[in-house]
Amino acid sequence: MPEAVLPRATAGVPLERIGVATYDRAGVMAFRLVFAGTALGAYALGPFPAQWLTQFFLLGVVGLLMLDRGVPAAPGLGVFAAFVGWAAIVTFGRLMLFPYGAWMPPLASAPYPIYLALRFLALLTFAAAVTLVYWLLREGHRAALMRYIVWTGTVCAAAAIYIYFAQVNGWWEPGRTRMGTGGGEQATAFAYAFHRAMGTFREPSHLAEWLVLPLFASFGWRGRGRYVHTGVMSVAMLLTGSLTGILGIVAGLAGALVLSNPFRPGALKLALRLSAALALAMVLFGFLAVGRGENAADLVEVITDRVVPILEGGMGQSNRSSTFEYMAERPLPFVGEGVGNANIRLANSLGSDISVSFLSLYFNVLSSTGVVGLAMLLALLALPVAGLARQRRYRKDPELVPLMAAYLGWLVMFTVHSEEMPLVFGVLYGLMAWEAAGRPGAGRRAEVAAG
Repeated sequence: MPEAVLPRATAGVPLERIGVATYDRAGVMAFRLVFAGTALGAYALGPFPAQWLTQFFLLGVVGLLMLDRGVPAAPGLGVFAAFVGWAAIVTFGRLMLFPYGAWMPPLASAPYPIYLALRFLALLTFAAAVTLVYWLLREGHRAALMRYIVWTGTVCAAAAIYIYFAQVNGWWEPGRTRMGTGGGEQATAFAYAFHRAMGTFREPSHLAEWLVLPLFASFGWRGRGRYVHTGVMSVAMLLTGSLTGILGIVAGLAGALVLSNPFRPGALKLALRLSAALALAMVLFGFLAVGRGENAADLVEVITDRVVPILEGGMGQSNRSSTFEYMAERPLPFVGEGVGNANIRLANSLGSDISVSFLSLYFNVLSSTGVVGLAMLLALLALPVAGLARQRRYRKDPELVPLMAAYLGWLVMFTVHSEEMPLVFGVLYGLMAWEAAGRPGAGRRAEVAAG
């Protein structure tokens, strides 16, 4: 084909590279759709939640890539495959012994086969997210991905702030079309000292968790706009009132600094910048938060009132007490009940008519796959931390400590809230796996997204 009839974007490019460029553009666009879809937890299209549709779309995209391009497997996915294999063996082995389908809570939102399929779907989409992100990074699109993560975080945080005041003042907000986490209509008011931001999610804590990656990614933003991104997301984070999200950020940053040299100028600058961002966000919080009583908008007091009883009396004094008591009363399982089956047992034990969450990834995996499965999971989660922390550039590159902080923050949050590895964590794991592997392919095509 003569060069003159090629599209302008491909003129002068060897024909064998045109297909690669097309796949790259499609891959970046797919990532944008997927990452935006992870923020639509409150919405559904008919009977299908937007996040489920996002998962199916992601699986289709990665499936096509693997069939046609042979994309490389990210480091750690071998361990993950072993974990999923063990989980499947335990789950279907248990089904031969016990009628878990008959034990489903009467108000469960899906019949047992669909319920079980969705549990494994979550595992597969985690692997698909890691694969897509790792492939795009190898193709030189890190800058494009990070920019989009930050911008999406800022847009979602700004939307959360608007929806916050819309709920208080009766303004219009997009209709919440997905069932709430407690069954029935989504709750928009909570027994809390102040009204809480929930944005486009079903719970304030879901918004807080999701914001962790974009917030820390904003610390690598170049230019004065970074303060706007960091500031908007910090305010939205505080308005959630989520103890899990706030402590996850603090613990994640502390752990990331300890793994580097915490006294080097770059580390101190990062800590000071986060402190300044949180201080400004606290000031804005004082003006924006809508309290429910005298001094109700004092965030420090609210958090202290929740943390002190936990420090004095353990997690039994928290709103997770029933799950912790359930785990404490049971012997340590070597094999487990199987994926999803453990939640059915928990719901029956608590006398719940709806499906119940363990509110902890580690408790869920221990109950579902036993000590064997938990050991595999911990190995999977430790791989990128160990791989990145031992590299000298981790102590020099200013973008790596925030990435590590986001990752460690998620590991902390998995203790007390999320019982599955969501798709957004798969994105973070893909970023960490690529960095831990030494940025393979980083110089190929001259980091096209940064050009």
